[in-house]
Amino acid sequence: MITRWHLINLPVRFRDRQNIRLRVENLLISWPEPVVAGFAVRRHGRAVFLPWSPGVVVSPYGVIADSIHLLCRRQGGVLRSGEEPVLRWRGTPVDDGGGQSVGFVRDLVLDEMRRRVAALMVSRGLLHDVWSGALLVSWEEVQFLADGRIKWVRGGQTS
Repeated sequence: MITRWHLINLPVRFRDRQNIRLRVENLLISWPEPVVAGFAVRRHGRAVFLPWSPGVVVSPYGVIADSIHLLCRRQGGVLRSGEEPVLRWRGTPVDDGGGQSVGFVRDLVLDEMRRRVAALMVSRGLLHDVWSGALLVSWEEVQFLADGRIKWVRGGQTS
């Protein structure tokens, strides 16, 4: 498991070109199923897309792709319909089933083997996070409400 925060600014290396190194700028996630579509990177000042495919390996130390030819410019920009950059979900309020506020989304935890969002990292405030850690809420335990809030339907654990 790896968080989105750890992936941002990690190097992107290519096995066929040793001298080219790029950096991850953002993740693109297909909603409502939480599949990571790929990575937004910048090459020669342009936004390009690296799809997360079988030729791409993700680790806490960086992203390694088989070939530079996996980079592509997507029609209509980097985003397609149904895909959104991760940053839109940061700060979304999370409450329990009774309407009590639990906190807000601070980050996403990714399962790099399955290419999916595995959990939400929920902050309960700076002092609470420092004292007891952020709350990890499994993806299966959340519901997205029409008003933009996230409902946590069961218990979780602290990190």
